[in-house]
Amino acid sequence: MNQPVVRIRRIIKAERKKVFEAWTKPELMRNWFFVAPNWSASVSNELKVGGSYKIEMHSEEKNTFTQYGEYKEIKPPEKLVFT
Repeated sequence: MNQPVVRIRRIIKAERKKVFEAWTKPELMRNWFFVAPNWSASVSNELKVGGSYKIEMHSEEKNTFTQYGEYKEIKPPEKLVFT
């Protein structure tokens, strides 16, 4: 079964290396990868092709929303493809 593909492209005034690290290092991802300002996140990953990632976003009401997937392509610092 084919699944829809979402491509997000943005121009960010920052060094490629820093942007790539913000998307791949759990200690940086947990600082921004959540829905609302008063939420928090727990992040773990295995940064390799075929490796997985898991992000748990914690709401103010103590609800947890989980996002997970697999890394499909990794070309530091220019390309990151994941499910």
